[in-house]
Amino acid sequence: MKKIALVTFFTLFFAAGTGHVALADIGEAGFFGGITDGSTLPKMTDIKAKTEKKRRTRAYKEVVFVSGEPVTFEGVIAVDAKNQPVEFTEPAGAYAVTFTVAPGDGADADGVVSINRAVTFDVRYRKEGRQVIKDYEPRTWSETIVTPAGEFSLDPVHSRFNVSVIEDHAPGVVYYKGDISQRRVYNDAENKITALDSSGAFYGYSCALSAAEAHRIDITAISDGFQAQYQVRPAISSVKILRYGENEPDAISFSGNYREITQSSSGLEYNIYEKPQYIDVPTFGREYMPVYNSFEQLISPDLGFLKGHFAEEAITKLFATQVFENDPLFFKPAQVMTRGQFISAVARAIKLRLPDLTPKKGRSKKSAVIDDTDAAFGDAAPDRPDYGYIMAANAAGLIFGRDNGSYYPDNAITREEAAVIIMRALGLESISPDAASDTPFADGSQISDWARRSMNAARFIGILNGDGFARPDETLSKADAALLLNAMTDYMRYGLSRDYTEHIVNYAD
Repeated sequence: MKKIALVTFFTLFFAAGTGHVALADIGEAGFFGGITDGSTLPKMTDIKAKTEKKRRTRAYKEVVFVSGEPVTFEGVIAVDAKNQPVEFTEPAGAYAVTFTVAPGDGADADGVVSINRAVTFDVRYRKEGRQVIKDYEPRTWSETIVTPAGEFSLDPVHSRFNVSVIEDHAPGVVYYKGDISQRRVYNDAENKITALDSSGAFYGYSCALSAAEAHRIDITAISDGFQAQYQVRPAISSVKILRYGENEPDAISFSGNYREITQSSSGLEYNIYEKPQYIDVPTFGREYMPVYNSFEQLISPDLGFLKGHFAEEAITKLFATQVFENDPLFFKPAQVMTRGQFISAVARAIKLRLPDLTPKKGRSKKSAVIDDTDAAFGDAAPDRPDYGYIMAANAAGLIFGRDNGSYYPDNAITREEAAVIIMRALGLESISPDAASDTPFADGSQISDWARRSMNAARFIGILNGDGFARPDETLSKADAALLLNAMTDYMRYGLSRDYTEHIVNYAD
């Protein structure tokens, strides 16, 4: 058994997934057609400190139809996940999640609408490959709604609630789709019964740079005094926008720097297709949450020697966001990028989980050794600086190596190899609009069969563009690789969020 001496000992623990911070449970607005003030995206300080948050309280807004007339509630929602896995490593399991809606500390006691709701779901899941199926069943459910028309209390015996979700855990993004079915039965003070039957679908995704969730829910309300049909389309999104700012003082050691602005926006629209009798209500309405921004300053790398270079902006962004590491003064944009360097940069861009570097108890750091029998590839030994990235990327399904069990980390990476890794990171290899044998590139016949689908998909979403040529065998310089990596992170910031919110909210059935 071969041993390799190390300065520090790697206690190898891999949890391949999207980042150090736990992904929020889906349906943060609670599956009732409401909206919150956005999702929390991890800051670099969170990632470095490996912090996690299980309980989240947010501002909340919901349009209530229980009286027939749409009225708006504003309060707070708390989401508390019990034993929720950070990563779904087991083939099956269960946990609980509780959604609590309340008026909030600053609410007016004489407010127009009040909701007090608490739903605890037992969530059972099973895992097949990178997909996770979740089924939500309510364990307890209590709810009271007060409107100008009176007080309505949920009848839990005759009410039903089911949510079923499929998630696809790509290395850099978690995508999900779910279906909701509800039957909510309420009694008012006069013992009149109102039933709200709801059904709909929702779509969402979450990654380190953005997150979005959008619902389309159809509601039929039946009461002794009215009957009506509604559709509600809520959407919540949070995006890390990258902005550069020049410094104002003359006597300052750096001219400016990038900052990430986490911008959250939420809104809902509703249509009334069958108006309640004897109630004069509009057939369309909108509600919004105020936009909230938070900021994080990024490092200011010294890259003055790149002034005027075609990839100056992309390289500066990648150093600022720490996708590129090491001293920028030694960065050579014309130098080829190796396969090990590229996969390390992709892993940092998507915030891939890395091995735990904590020394094992009872072992001296100086005398610590590690077996290389656990190494994924024979040519990627534990003493390499990119070893942790290569191992994590292999565990996440980003790379597989060659038939001989080698990864060739010191070989220059080609455009088609880079495109395949990027599309695997995004999990979007299958969205190519062309058949595997077809290609939009003028030199498409030169693309390897194993890379054609990914290169087509990368062109479709704008990662690859330009003059219409793929040049699949061309090795990438570090400047060329920076352009591709910057296009990938821009898509994670802006392209995904726009797709999810526009396609669901803007189109009513």
